[in-house]
Amino acid sequence: FEALWSRIEQSAGESISTKRGQDFTYEIEAGYLTVRESGARIPRSQFKKALNQWPQSGPSNMRGIYASSVVWAVLADERILTSAA
Repeated sequence: FEALWSRIEQSAGESISTKRGQDFTYEIEAGYLTVRESGARIPRSQFKKALNQWPQSGPSNMRGIYASSVVWAVLADERILTSAA
């Protein structure tokens, strides 16, 4: 998970799209991913929890994940999950 979180940190500021095509960017600070457009703050723990449910075809299948559309989009991005598994 540390390698995955490192790639999430490295991709901060780059545009990512949700499954429905909504583009967003994010920043990482103090263990939180913050979506710049909405201000939503998602704890790192949500990504770890979501990874345990991976792979998923979309955010609606992810159970108990806060801001699942953003979490799914980040994990589904080819820059993030390339070699994590």
